[in-house]
Amino acid sequence: MIIDALAHQLRQVDSVHATTFTTSVLETYAAELAPLVPVADARVYPVSGGSEAIETASKLARAYHLARGEPDRHIVLARHGSYHGNTRGALDLSGRDPLRAPYLPWLGLTERVPAVYPYRVDLSGSEHAAVLGETITRLGPERVAAFVAEPIGGATTGASVPPGDYWPQVAEVCRRHGVLLVADEVMTGFGRTGTWFACDHWDVHPDVLVAGKGASSGYWPLGLVIASGQVHDTVRERGGFVHGFTWSHHPGGAAVGRAVLQRLVDDDLVERSRVLGARLLTDVRNALGGIEIVGDVRGRGLLIGVELVADRATKAPFPRAAGIAERVTKAAKDLGLLVYPSTGCANGVDGDLFLIGPPLVVTDDELDTIVTRTAHALQTVASTI
Repeated sequence: MIIDALAHQLRQVDSVHATTFTTSVLETYAAELAPLVPVADARVYPVSGGSEAIETASKLARAYHLARGEPDRHIVLARHGSYHGNTRGALDLSGRDPLRAPYLPWLGLTERVPAVYPYRVDLSGSEHAAVLGETITRLGPERVAAFVAEPIGGATTGASVPPGDYWPQVAEVCRRHGVLLVADEVMTGFGRTGTWFACDHWDVHPDVLVAGKGASSGYWPLGLVIASGQVHDTVRERGGFVHGFTWSHHPGGAAVGRAVLQRLVDDDLVERSRVLGARLLTDVRNALGGIEIVGDVRGRGLLIGVELVADRATKAPFPRAAGIAERVTKAAKDLGLLVYPSTGCANGVDGDLFLIGPPLVVTDDELDTIVTRTAHALQTVASTI
């Protein structure tokens, strides 16, 4: 279905430049996608991946404030321990020190607030919001352009779910200070967490939403920047958006995006992610509860994080040199199971976790296999420590 849609489109119109042309497939895709996104009067800007989308969103925030006659608004806020991509601007937003280290002379424009990480950061949602507000006040609200964050943690904090009052209060702080709220849903969008977008869990409506990955399911390099109508119209009517990529707005990407969207709807895969995800979280917790190196199991939908520790009582991480995440990944792969490892979650260097993120079309039997093999892999590694 998806490959056929792509092949059909490429035989009709393969590529036109977005500064001069649009295509019917792109306009149709945007119209079908907009009602599903938690952004008011959504306007869609397709690019080639998540990092490009983050770069675009950051520049759009700047363009918005310039259009409103507030040229001093240039500071972007992000969180410690975050990950937003590997291009220079996206890397500057990211708070993962090992990735940033080689390029530090080029970085340093982003201001940071604490990670949302209940397992290790003991702050309530209201306390997080207060810190964000204090940071904006300290920097000067007239200088802050945007706050960029993942609604649910991705690679670096391993499916870390914020306190229930976090997002509504953070959104209110941003609105009060005229700061654009940019939700990075590259990993969490398109049903991964059991709702169309993770923002839906808290009925939060960002000014700009960034998506990728699940938008095309790997059939085409596709990222999306989805802005509110108010942001779009302000920029368009008062100066325009000085930005662009050769392959943005590609008809092939739009065709794939439409086909993926149709599959998600036809097979009710978002609801399937919610139902199977709840079961998977329970089953993984039960299966791993007796394994001493498992510190925490968390997540929403079909995005489950497992954090590994040397001591459950103190949450002390393994030293990085022990390579625990790598050892678990290898043990799982030897069993025919692929997991998504990450390191540095405890202090930027030490700390091991992995994500379980099966496709939304996973079967019940496959879920059983995932749970069994995950437990087996962890037991194999734990027995050698």
